[in-house]
Amino acid sequence: MRNPLLPLALLFSAGSLAAPSTGQACGLLTFSFATTGSGCGPATGAVPTLSATLLSSPALTSCPVEFILVPPSPASFPFLFPAFLVLGASNPALDLTPLGFAGCTLLVNPSAIAPMMPLPTVAPAFALIVQVPASPVLIGVTVYAQGFAVGPVAGLIALELSNGLSVAIS
Repeated sequence: MRNPLLPLALLFSAGSLAAPSTGQACGLLTFSFATTGSGCGPATGAVPTLSATLLSSPALTSCPVEFILVPPSPASFPFLFPAFLVLGASNPALDLTPLGFAGCTLLVNPSAIAPMMPLPTVAPAFALIVQVPASPVLIGVTVYAQGFAVGPVAGLIALELSNGLSVAIS
C-alpha cells in the first residue's frame, strides 16, 4: 500500500530558496518556522492558530515536523468536525473575498491537503506529523502551510482558516 503522506514529504524538495533565521536542528538540517499571514473566521471572527515544531528523533534519517491547529472555539467537537493541513511550495496571498470568504487570504498554494487528527489530551486541537527526510538536498527549501477547521457556528457549519506558516530548511 502506498504511503498517503509521501507527497507531503516530497513537497519539501519542491520549495523555493529562503534565508531562514536560527531554528531547530535535525542532523545536518536546521528548520525555521515563521508566520506568513493571519487567518480568518468569516462566520465568527474567531481565528484558529497553526503552529509547528521539530520533534526529537533518535534516528537521523528523518526529521518529524509536528503541526498543531487549535480552533478558536471550545464548543467545536474535534471528533465530529474535521481539520486539515494544506502544504505547498509557494504563498500566493490570494484574497478569498470574491469567493465569499470576506477578509480571508489563502496563504499557501495547495499541493497537498491532509486530514489532521484530534489530540486526545487537548480539546479542541488537531495534529499532524510530517516526516521530512534528513537529506542535505533539502537545504534552501521553504514549504508553506495553512490549516483550516470546520465546525459548528449558531447551528451552521463554518470554515475557519488559520494563520500561514513557512518552514525553511537551512
